[in-house]
Amino acid sequence: MIEIRPLEEIEEYTNCLDDLQDRFQRLIQTIIAYHPEEDTDEIERAFVFAANAHAEAKRASGLPYIVHPLEVSTILAGMEIDAPSIKAGLLHDTVEDNERIRIEDIRKLFGAEVAGLVEGVTKLKSKKEDDEPPLSAGDETRPEGRKRGKVVDIERQAENLRLMLLAVANDFRVMLIKLADRLHNMRTLEFMPEDKQQRTALETRQIYAPLAHRLGVNQLKWELEDLAFKFLEPDQFKEIADLVESTRAEREEEIKVVIDLIQKSLAREGIHAVIQGRPKHLYSIYNKMLNQGIRFEDIYDLTAVRIIVESELECYSSLGVVHKLFTPLLGLFSDHIANPKPNMYQSLHTKVMGPNKKPLEVQIRTFDMHRMAEYGVAAHWLYKEGSGQTREWFDRKMAFINRQLFQWNEGDQSGSDYLQNIIEVLLADQVFVVTPQRDVIDLPKGSTPVDFAYRIHTNLGDHTVQATVNGRMVPLNTELKNGDVVAIIQRANAQPSLDWLSFVKTPHARTKIRQFHRKLNYPDNVQRGREMLEREMQRLSGDARASIKPEALEEVAKAMNYLSVDDLLAAIGAGQAGAQGVVSRLREPEAPGEDRILTGQASESSLTISAGGLEDLLISRAPCCHPLPGEDVIGYVTQGRGVTMHRRACKNVASLESQSPDRLTGISWPSGNSERFSVPVRVIALDRVGLLQDIGSVFNIADINISEANVRRQMNRQSVLDLLPEVASVAQLEAILAKLNSMADVIDAYRVTDA
Repeated sequence: MIEIRPLEEIEEYTNCLDDLQDRFQRLIQTIIAYHPEEDTDEIERAFVFAANAHAEAKRASGLPYIVHPLEVSTILAGMEIDAPSIKAGLLHDTVEDNERIRIEDIRKLFGAEVAGLVEGVTKLKSKKEDDEPPLSAGDETRPEGRKRGKVVDIERQAENLRLMLLAVANDFRVMLIKLADRLHNMRTLEFMPEDKQQRTALETRQIYAPLAHRLGVNQLKWELEDLAFKFLEPDQFKEIADLVESTRAEREEEIKVVIDLIQKSLAREGIHAVIQGRPKHLYSIYNKMLNQGIRFEDIYDLTAVRIIVESELECYSSLGVVHKLFTPLLGLFSDHIANPKPNMYQSLHTKVMGPNKKPLEVQIRTFDMHRMAEYGVAAHWLYKEGSGQTREWFDRKMAFINRQLFQWNEGDQSGSDYLQNIIEVLLADQVFVVTPQRDVIDLPKGSTPVDFAYRIHTNLGDHTVQATVNGRMVPLNTELKNGDVVAIIQRANAQPSLDWLSFVKTPHARTKIRQFHRKLNYPDNVQRGREMLEREMQRLSGDARASIKPEALEEVAKAMNYLSVDDLLAAIGAGQAGAQGVVSRLREPEAPGEDRILTGQASESSLTISAGGLEDLLISRAPCCHPLPGEDVIGYVTQGRGVTMHRRACKNVASLESQSPDRLTGISWPSGNSERFSVPVRVIALDRVGLLQDIGSVFNIADINISEANVRRQMNRQSVLDLLPEVASVAQLEAILAKLNSMADVIDAYRVTDA
């Protein structure tokens, strides 16, 4: 525990004490504005504690590190969030950055709720590469080898994202603190090295801004996007910023005229309203120019008008007033009050022809809707302590958002696939469709009734046979549009078709379809895997009665990240895991020097070994099992043709051992070779145009040459691809097979062997 001193007694703050106190007073004034009864003494106590914890640290900008948690808390207060979150914002870095402080200290001083929030944020920041640590941490300027515009540390990002979604499930406020933390780091990103700027800005655009949007915190979303834009496309950012600034005075005058007209017309109808001009954000302007191929001069809706009124009834009355004043443009009206967006955004949107003969967007909402639109889930905490209907409403909305978030989380995906799927869903343009029960479901643009069915429930997707859209029967590959009312017709004995993989849009649907078809063969694969494992154990031990201890197999399955022993056996039976690798984990380490070592340079045609006292023997890989570096192998001395190398698991080894045991010689692969070796691979996939090209690209990315390829189309619209890639090791082969098996259209990919 640290000693708590007044700021006036801390030497490091002598020259900046007035600035720190001014910043803290701004925080307090912001809190009092929306919560006048708040006990600010407790917040001041958290501030002093944090200031003591960070006294010796500075930011890259040269400012005291305490400025960062102060600004994070001010951002949170701007969202009108509760006091425990403000305190956690002030304390969120104390445990990680000061080894003398523990979570138990926070709990003792500030209570369990604040400690829980700090602990949640600390877990998110366990791999703190995406934040700005204190300079005293020693790694501020360390080069990280990042490539401009690319996310290269996939596993770290995927793990961080899993932690974030888990935090959202436990307590939404943890994610809000993390978003505020990221926003302040983006505001000060100019002080970081360029490679750090690029990586942080890209991660912000890909992950944090879309998460803010999903949580409905548009206040943060827009600023995160604009700041990421500033660092990722600095030239375009400056160009658009300059253009916006050059026309600002003219637009402000035009919008002032519009606001005055609407204000007077609403007053005549007895409607009290707050009317604002809402400027379009720079990144949205850039996207509009890019997506629509238009010039800046052709964008007429750089500013929208927002009307905020007391009640829902006044929203619709105000809409009528606006449509009387200005001619509405056909097909450009959206009612998000009757049909809220999944992040609970509510507002009326209409586009009219303004007084200057330019299109004008008008948004109309209540004060509660406005708070929800700006603060998203942060606004819900205003209702959390309510009772009866308001509390029920709060819980229902929280459960809804939680369900939406975890639709993305397929627990059996690799880091790269998980991250790609999340980004794909987060960044996709969305369509909003409606269930027969009037629940709104958001889906990526291009989604179909099958995607809709799997979003509702896996069981519904698996048994889908037909769908209706707006009361009419449609094909299952129909692309859904905003506002469609979708109903699914299911049958108990139906099952998903592999053909669906050719048109479904969401990773969730693709994963579930492939899982269903793999489970069809699950019992057979378990049995086959068990037999393969037992044969392998018997061959390697030399004992036909050798058996596998169930408890040892359970440990191996757990170590290899399988949920059960049967899952491991099924993977072996399906060719997705090697029996030899499992047995090597089960067996005790062998005594050193038991095998003789293969020496010399390896090549596809021949190898030179020194084994059994025989020097420089010609060695070739057996065509029955195609052994690879990294596998347990054994040599068979032939008459006049040197030595043939087999995998120890090869079925022919048992026969050779019984016939000529004296010809077998123990050998192993040398380390450090850079040779490539051919190995047959079979891929079974849904037939489509471009399939071979897409599969080939997986090998190209891994820098693996394919020396032969043969494609056969089956009657069931499946294709069988027999390939002969050249790989450096069994590890590289297993990695490429895992990547192939993660592809949407691939039903199975495995090594072809007689072993």
